Amino acid sequence: ERLFAQAALTQLTEHDDLLGAVARYHVAFADWIAGRLVPAERALADIFAERAASPRRDLALRAAFDLGGVQQAQGRLGAAQRTYQRGLEVARSTGSPPTIGMAYVGLAEVGYERDELPTAAQHATLAIEHCRRHAYALALVAGLVTLARIRQAEGDPVGALAAVDEAEAAMPQALVDL
Repeated sequence: ERLFAQAALTQLTEHDDLLGAVARYHVAFADWIAGRLVPAERALADIFAERAASPRRDLALRAAFDLGGVQQAQGRLGAAQRTYQRGLEVARSTGSPPTIGMAYVGLAEVGYERDELPTAAQHATLAIEHCRRHAYALALVAGLVTLARIRQAEGDPVGALAAVDEAEAAMPQALVDL
């Protein structure tokens, strides 16, 4: 993926700002998956800032979600929370696009990690609600898994299992077949 995205970057013109952001996003995502967190964070922060400032905010929330994930992977929960909050602000300023659920998933994950379970549960519930409404399967699965972790931590194993079962049912078939 990284090589194809880098090759795409060499073919872009100054008119291809969104396409360039998508290609840079794929390079950054590949860096994150490969454990190169510093360049991934830097690139995702740039993409998020650029797309959030653009009249067309395509890709802004995806970049914010992954940027927050990189920050969480580094143990920087405060930075991740600020990123997700900023993503939420960007989403609200554009009329709450379907991807707003990702910001709530991130906030739920941070709340869970900080043992702020009531707040985490509220964010997970909002995430799931938005993701169900817009059929956004991958974020829905992430929200349900986070909700399962919260319920387990709250001493509700039956509720946790129900959330896991729902996450499994919502999982896109292509991912199940992997």
